[in-house]
Amino acid sequence: MLVKNFSGRYDECCVELERVVDAVRAYLEKRYGEVEFEIVRTFDRGEVYEVAGVFRRKGERMFRRFTFLINSKTLSVEAFGLR
Repeated sequence: MLVKNFSGRYDECCVELERVVDAVRAYLEKRYGEVEFEIVRTFDRGEVYEVAGVFRRKGERMFRRFTFLINSKTLSVEAFGLR
């Protein structure tokens, strides 16, 4: 899986990051249905991962920006916000 980092380059991500991406996908699809999304940056803040990116519902033109705080141990979503 390739993840776009802050500089705009794509890097091969680790297994833990893939699990974080899966948690983001599951939350967005549960709340908004089928979506397309891109993770722009991730930060490991010890207890939580901060994940920022954009998504859109299938068939929509407009992208929405999001930020997640995901618990690093349980991978549960602690906070979600749209901009």
